[in-house]
Amino acid sequence: MYQNKILKNVFFAVAVAGFGMLMLYFALMLDYFFNLAAVAIIGIFGPPDVIEQSPWFGPLIHFSYLAIIGTASWLVFKSKLMTLYKAIYLPVPVTAVSITIGMFFYAWPIVVYALNAFFYAGIFYYFNRTKVSWLYYYAVILVCLALTFLLVTGGEG
Repeated sequence: MYQNKILKNVFFAVAVAGFGMLMLYFALMLDYFFNLAAVAIIGIFGPPDVIEQSPWFGPLIHFSYLAIIGTASWLVFKSKLMTLYKAIYLPVPVTAVSITIGMFFYAWPIVVYALNAFFYAGIFYYFNRTKVSWLYYYAVILVCLALTFLLVTGGEG
């Protein structure tokens, strides 16, 4: 496709950054609609006020969505898609797990930092052991920098 290796790598880097963010926005919109659908279904078929009175409802819905993301990720990464497409999708599961860590341990910021540091270290260790493309490293570094910036600036999305 591209004869010049440098031009090809620049194109791939821009594609991973741009389309990776689009995939992330798409996944966040799906999360929102998944939550709306779950609340509507429970509201119709469940007992009255179960959502407001159940401290387990929010985490259950979030972990259900995380299971969907995990299943989709497993299918994507076991498929025969090009590395570029897999790297474009990679910000979705990485961000989902990192945000989940932040959501459930928000009261202990040091735990959030430590668990995320272990999570990213584990990812990079796995990448190093499996000798994956630089695009995977790049995608995870972009997510790590974006979420770190969000955390440091006090942003909540």
